[in-house]
Amino acid sequence: MRIKIKDNEDLYSNALHYKTLADHIVVNDSITNHKKWERLKKYVDSKDYLLKIIQNRALMPPAESNVTLDITGKTDVLDKPEIKKIILESDKNCSVTEIVKSKTIELQNDFAPFFTYTPERLKSYLKNENLLKGKIRLRQINNQYYLDLTLILNSKDAAKSYGNIPENNMFRIEFINGIRLNFKNLKNSGGSIEEYSGRVIYNLTFNVGKEMLNLIDKVPIDHVGLMWSTGFEKYNIYEIDVLMNQYKCIKSLNRQK
Repeated sequence: MRIKIKDNEDLYSNALHYKTLADHIVVNDSITNHKKWERLKKYVDSKDYLLKIIQNRALMPPAESNVTLDITGKTDVLDKPEIKKIILESDKNCSVTEIVKSKTIELQNDFAPFFTYTPERLKSYLKNENLLKGKIRLRQINNQYYLDLTLILNSKDAAKSYGNIPENNMFRIEFINGIRLNFKNLKNSGGSIEEYSGRVIYNLTFNVGKEMLNLIDKVPIDHVGLMWSTGFEKYNIYEIDVLMNQYKCIKSLNRQK
């Protein structure tokens, strides 16, 4: 927010006015239910800045024409995300996190189990554990959808064999009707080690277009494949409808708005 002023006295009176408005907002809690609350609350967050102007009135520079008081970048509340958990009444299993910022609204599904993988040669060694676990979620930012895939390797030594997953490396989804879609990893993932467990975590993100959304809306997933820096590996999917359910959650929430 920019307040245009003519001279120092105008600067002082503007600061005093907006501080008074900030005091009014703080005192009248009922205004938090008003539809304009997010816009008005920036005055509260700028209150200390305005008060400083008032207290330092004698230290103001010489009068200038067309001076501008800019409080936009101080502590604008709209840059601070508002986060809330939404569970649909129609489907208690549908749990979505809504993150509202000044220019974006993000809807995040919770991460859900997607697949597990253990090579035959390691099954006797790992026994009831899996070498690799995959968790996935679908999310929407404004009108764009993304897939987030988290991979958990159960061994630091195995991570050395797998390597990393560079930016633009391929992730493939194959549906039970035989259709395959390829995606590019949006950022390099070298893996991070959990201190308490020694597991290695990889976080990947992919853009999702209309073709993918049309498929996951109706067709279960059969396999996925991932290009590591050391080669391509394919994984069977047992949670075949996980993305189908997550997409339905987001669509249901959007219809309620």
